[in-house]
Amino acid sequence: MTSTDGGTWSRSRWRRFLMPGIAFQAVVIGGGYGTGRELVEFFLTLGIGAGLAAMALTTVVFSLVCAVSYEFARRTEAYDYRSFFRALVGPGAGVYEVAWIIFMLIVLSVVTAAVGAIVRDTFGLPYEVGVVGLALVTVGLVYRGTDTLKTLFEGWTVLLFVVFAVTLLATFARLGPGIEGAFAGAGLGAPAPPRSWFVAGIAYAGYNVSLIPALLYTVESEVATRRDALVAGVLAGPIAMAPALLFFVALSALYPTILEAEVPSNSLLEAIGSRGLQVTFQIVLLGTLVSTAAGMVQSVNARLGFARSGGGGPSRASAWAGVVWMGVAAFFAQFGLIDLIARGYGTVTWVFIAIYVAPVLTLGVARIARRS
Repeated sequence: MTSTDGGTWSRSRWRRFLMPGIAFQAVVIGGGYGTGRELVEFFLTLGIGAGLAAMALTTVVFSLVCAVSYEFARRTEAYDYRSFFRALVGPGAGVYEVAWIIFMLIVLSVVTAAVGAIVRDTFGLPYEVGVVGLALVTVGLVYRGTDTLKTLFEGWTVLLFVVFAVTLLATFARLGPGIEGAFAGAGLGAPAPPRSWFVAGIAYAGYNVSLIPALLYTVESEVATRRDALVAGVLAGPIAMAPALLFFVALSALYPTILEAEVPSNSLLEAIGSRGLQVTFQIVLLGTLVSTAAGMVQSVNARLGFARSGGGGPSRASAWAGVVWMGVAAFFAQFGLIDLIARGYGTVTWVFIAIYVAPVLTLGVARIARRS
């Protein structure tokens, strides 16, 4: 085997095992935890110890549902969410579709509100500049197509891990006693949590796994065998939650005052006191938020037939659809980041557990076993 072939084989293996998890992570982060608000809402309010336990449970659920879903999609050749649910639950597929459209609008609204707040607080520009800028870049990406999105997911994931790691190191250097104090107390003295770590872990996983069927267009050209599907699924959980763990530890330096911050990442970076790190972090976060918006819009475009299955080039229909979705999201973003995450996400969590998680882990597993 030549070095060129070896390089191709290595990259192919890398993509088969990691690309599905990278795409999942890119959308999960931008949906809220990249700003720190989700981590505060679902985990840090529980205290340090219970928060970490909830995050571990979420990771396990992510891996389990991803593995089963990827294999079910491969065996049924269902790589858009409508086909996937028709194969899974038949006529009940329409329920997911309605819930997904509502959830997508919530996430796009969260992303829009976050970008507007970051542009305003970090760069001193009007909130509206961030909103319009996000819409323009998102529309441009969905116009370019799925292959462009995959490249963005890959490159930005590397940057994200680097920046999160540097942020954690800087937090230890400047705010180390705060982290040590938070972990020494293990959450003692925290406000009484409204739910247990188990419920919080399931709740956070419940609405985020709803992204999996909508991102199957990133799996179609990568997963070819059962081993590919299962390994990619198992790795998806740690890939998605590793940056969250780094960020959780960093945010604990300001616990419990950080609980009230609209954009906790801003509060943390201001406390660290490095303008260069703050700007770098927020630029990378903005890219992640763009990835989320584009990835979710493209999922609907794939369902509607605007984006070619398995990849594809420029599409004007995708671009015009993006304009519509981002316009609706900008309208709902006016309700604010905290309320959107606390109320909007909490409302749809249990819906997706009922209409997706439960069926795929029962009917899906049974049908995979029967087909085998």
